[in-house]
Amino acid sequence: MENTALIFNIQRYSIHDGPGIRTIIFFKGCPLSCLWCSNPESQSIKQQVVTTPNKCINCGACVEKCKFGASIVKDGKVQFHMEKCTNCGECLEVCPTNAKEIIGKTMTVDEVISEIEKDSQFYKNSSGGVTFSGGEATLYYKFLQEIVPKLKEKGIHVAIETTGYCEWKKFWASVKDMDLILFDLKQMDNEKHKKYTGVRNDIILENAEKISKLKETIFRIPIIPSYNDQEENFIEIANMLKRIQFKGKINLLPYHSYGKAKYEKVGKKYILSEVQTPSKEKMDSISDILKRNGINNIVIQ
Repeated sequence: MENTALIFNIQRYSIHDGPGIRTIIFFKGCPLSCLWCSNPESQSIKQQVVTTPNKCINCGACVEKCKFGASIVKDGKVQFHMEKCTNCGECLEVCPTNAKEIIGKTMTVDEVISEIEKDSQFYKNSSGGVTFSGGEATLYYKFLQEIVPKLKEKGIHVAIETTGYCEWKKFWASVKDMDLILFDLKQMDNEKHKKYTGVRNDIILENAEKISKLKETIFRIPIIPSYNDQEENFIEIANMLKRIQFKGKINLLPYHSYGKAKYEKVGKKYILSEVQTPSKEKMDSISDILKRNGINNIVIQ
């Protein structure tokens, strides 16, 4: 059977997720459900019909078309109940304003490679390449096992952005032929990690130690005010990095709310509405905490 993956976005000309100009392949599905996730449409491993509310004119065409009661009219407005949706896509055909779309496209290895190769000249000129992101790309470890060697044969630099939450055997199978691992670290306190992301961090920290000894790894830490920006969290991160003798780069990523509008589309409430982007002073202070505790190769993005 041919390997396929559910892809929800292909972003070209990125300069943030690895060296040079890159194409980012976003896989759909994630074992985490981080409260600050900027791509909530990535979390479900299934295709989803979503609605952009400000495009909807409440004409009711989707209500008439839907056989399953996913779209109804209440108080003169169309309401969409995702839990009743079968993702048949028939409502998309009748929506006059394109307010509805299906998130996620099933693609083969060759189809993804074809998309990646469209920008091969940019990779050569900038020492760029492709980065697999998500969601969590290692959910599709068999797909990665096939596509990565083919890309390497073509001379394309390959990176992955990962939560690290994956059984080691599958994780290593996914990344063993890659050039760069962008590995997220969020919260060292296990219970807080579970509260804020939905999972414990044991597997993540084990994989962090293993992969950092085997592949070029950059640890990336999102800075979320009130959730993981406390001094003790960064002292613990520094202690862990020293224990595993990590000498690579650390990227500090300030929280942003760019994904807020996406939550309404997928029928979720965004609970971090009051959280502000950390100031430059706050980012510098976190960098200083790490430096005081022996970690110096830090980049604030």
